[in-house]
Amino acid sequence: MIILYILLIAVGTLPMIGFLVKRKHYRKVLSEGTSTTAEVKHVIRIRRYKGGNYDRVVFWYLPNGANQYREGQLTTKPGKYRGGNTLEVYYLPGQPEKYALPGNKYETLTIVFLILFFAFVVFACFKIDELVRKDNATYEFKAPWTK
Repeated sequence: MIILYILLIAVGTLPMIGFLVKRKHYRKVLSEGTSTTAEVKHVIRIRRYKGGNYDRVVFWYLPNGANQYREGQLTTKPGKYRGGNTLEVYYLPGQPEKYALPGNKYETLTIVFLILFFAFVVFACFKIDELVRKDNATYEFKAPWTK
Protein backbone atom coordinates (compact mmCIF):
# COMPACT_ATOMS: atom_id res chain seq x y z
CA MET A 1 0.00 0.00 0.00
CA ILE A 2 2.94 2.29 0.64
CA ILE A 3 3.85 2.05 -3.04
CA LEU A 4 0.41 3.39 -3.94
CA TYR A 5 0.85 6.35 -1.59
CA ILE A 6 4.28 7.13 -3.00
CA LEU A 7 2.84 6.94 -6.52
CA LEU A 8 -0.06 9.27 -5.62
CA ILE A 9 2.27 11.81 -4.01
CA ALA A 10 4.62 11.64 -7.02
CA VAL A 11 1.69 12.30 -9.37
CA GLY A 12 0.64 15.19 -7.10
CA THR A 13 4.05 16.82 -7.40
CA LEU A 14 4.32 16.56 -11.21
CA PRO A 15 2.34 19.75 -11.99
CA MET A 16 4.40 21.74 -9.49
CA ILE A 17 7.69 20.41 -10.84
CA GLY A 18 6.62 21.18 -14.41
CA PHE A 19 5.64 24.72 -13.45
CA LEU A 20 8.89 25.35 -11.56
CA VAL A 21 10.99 24.11 -14.50
CA LYS A 22 9.12 26.36 -16.94
CA ARG A 23 9.40 29.31 -14.54
CA LYS A 24 13.16 28.76 -14.23
CA HIS A 25 13.51 28.73 -18.03
CA TYR A 26 11.34 31.87 -18.31
CA ARG A 27 13.42 33.74 -15.75
CA LYS A 28 16.66 32.59 -17.40
CA VAL A 29 15.55 33.98 -20.75
CA LEU A 30 14.56 37.29 -19.13
CA SER A 31 17.83 37.65 -17.20
CA GLU A 32 20.32 36.39 -19.79
CA GLY A 33 18.40 37.25 -22.93
CA THR A 34 18.73 40.08 -25.38
CA SER A 35 15.87 42.52 -25.77
CA THR A 36 14.38 43.33 -29.15
CA THR A 37 11.19 44.77 -30.58
CA ALA A 38 8.69 42.43 -32.19
CA GLU A 39 5.89 43.35 -34.57
CA VAL A 40 2.45 41.76 -34.41
CA LYS A 41 1.76 39.97 -37.71
CA HIS A 42 -1.84 39.05 -37.10
CA VAL A 43 -4.32 38.34 -34.33
CA ILE A 44 -6.63 35.34 -34.34
CA ARG A 45 -9.76 35.58 -32.20
CA ILE A 46 -10.65 32.24 -30.63
CA ARG A 47 -14.27 31.87 -29.54
CA ARG A 48 -15.25 28.98 -27.33
CA TYR A 49 -18.74 27.56 -27.33
CA LYS A 50 -19.37 27.73 -23.59
CA GLY A 51 -16.41 29.73 -22.42
CA GLY A 52 -14.52 32.95 -22.79
CA ASN A 53 -12.88 34.44 -25.84
CA TYR A 54 -9.18 35.05 -26.23
CA ASP A 55 -6.76 36.27 -28.88
CA ARG A 56 -3.83 34.30 -30.23
CA VAL A 57 -1.25 36.91 -31.24
CA VAL A 58 1.36 35.90 -33.82
CA PHE A 59 4.43 38.14 -33.87
CA TRP A 60 7.85 38.16 -35.48
CA TYR A 61 11.19 39.54 -34.46
CA LEU A 62 14.64 39.84 -35.99
CA PRO A 63 17.48 38.69 -33.70
CA ASN A 64 20.64 40.82 -33.73
CA GLY A 65 23.00 39.72 -36.48
CA ALA A 66 20.48 37.36 -38.09
CA ASN A 67 19.02 37.60 -41.56
CA GLN A 68 15.87 35.60 -40.86
CA TYR A 69 12.86 36.62 -38.79
CA ARG A 70 11.71 34.38 -35.94
CA GLU A 71 8.04 33.87 -35.21
CA GLY A 72 6.32 33.53 -31.85
CA GLN A 73 2.86 33.36 -30.33
CA LEU A 74 1.15 34.53 -27.19
CA THR A 75 -2.37 34.32 -25.81
CA THR A 76 -4.04 37.44 -24.44
CA LYS A 77 -7.42 38.87 -23.63
CA PRO A 78 -9.44 40.00 -26.66
CA GLY A 79 -8.62 43.37 -28.21
CA LYS A 80 -5.30 43.98 -26.45
CA TYR A 81 -3.16 43.82 -29.61
CA ARG A 82 -3.78 44.62 -33.28
CA GLY A 83 -1.74 43.89 -36.38
CA GLY A 84 1.25 46.24 -36.62
CA ASN A 85 1.61 46.85 -32.86
CA THR A 86 5.02 46.38 -31.30
CA LEU A 87 6.00 44.56 -28.14
CA GLU A 88 9.22 43.80 -26.29
CA VAL A 89 10.65 40.28 -26.59
CA TYR A 90 13.67 38.71 -24.90
CA TYR A 91 15.51 35.85 -26.59
CA LEU A 92 18.65 33.86 -25.85
CA PRO A 93 21.54 34.99 -28.10
CA GLY A 94 22.70 31.44 -28.88
CA GLN A 95 19.15 30.12 -29.35
CA PRO A 96 16.95 32.87 -30.82
CA GLU A 97 13.96 30.49 -31.10
CA LYS A 98 13.70 30.50 -27.27
CA TYR A 99 11.93 33.71 -26.32
CA ALA A 100 10.00 35.22 -23.43
CA LEU A 101 7.77 38.24 -22.98
CA PRO A 102 8.01 40.16 -19.71
CA GLY A 103 4.96 40.57 -17.51
CA ASN A 104 3.80 37.39 -15.77
CA LYS A 105 1.20 38.41 -13.17
CA TYR A 106 -0.34 35.02 -12.29
CA GLU A 107 2.83 33.34 -11.03
CA THR A 108 2.03 33.68 -7.31
CA LEU A 109 -1.55 32.51 -7.76
CA THR A 110 -0.38 29.45 -9.69
CA ILE A 111 2.19 28.54 -7.03
CA VAL A 112 -0.46 28.81 -4.28
CA PHE A 113 -2.88 26.64 -6.28
CA LEU A 114 -0.23 23.97 -6.92
CA ILE A 115 0.75 23.89 -3.23
CA LEU A 116 -2.90 23.48 -2.27
CA PHE A 117 -3.26 20.69 -4.84
CA PHE A 118 -0.22 18.90 -3.39
CA ALA A 119 -1.60 19.31 0.15
CA PHE A 120 -4.91 17.82 -1.01
CA VAL A 121 -3.14 14.79 -2.48
CA VAL A 122 -1.22 14.19 0.76
CA PHE A 123 -4.46 14.60 2.76
CA ALA A 124 -6.19 12.13 0.46
CA CYS A 125 -3.40 9.60 1.06
CA PHE A 126 -3.86 9.93 4.82
CA LYS A 127 -7.62 9.51 4.50
CA ILE A 128 -7.27 6.45 2.26
CA ASP A 129 -4.84 4.93 4.74
CA GLU A 130 -7.23 5.67 7.60
CA LEU A 131 -10.11 4.06 5.72
CA VAL A 132 -8.13 0.94 4.87
CA ARG A 133 -6.82 0.48 8.42
CA LYS A 134 -10.25 1.04 9.98
CA ASP A 135 -11.66 -2.24 8.66
CA ASN A 136 -8.45 -4.23 9.27
CA ALA A 137 -9.27 -5.98 6.03
CA THR A 138 -6.78 -6.90 3.39
CA TYR A 139 -7.56 -5.89 -0.14
CA GLU A 140 -6.12 -7.65 -3.11
CA PHE A 141 -6.53 -7.14 -6.80
CA LYS A 142 -7.98 -10.06 -8.72
CA ALA A 143 -7.64 -9.71 -12.43
CA PRO A 144 -10.86 -10.57 -14.27
CA TRP A 145 -9.06 -12.74 -16.81
CA THR A 146 -7.69 -15.14 -14.14
CA LYS A 147 -9.76 -17.65 -12.22
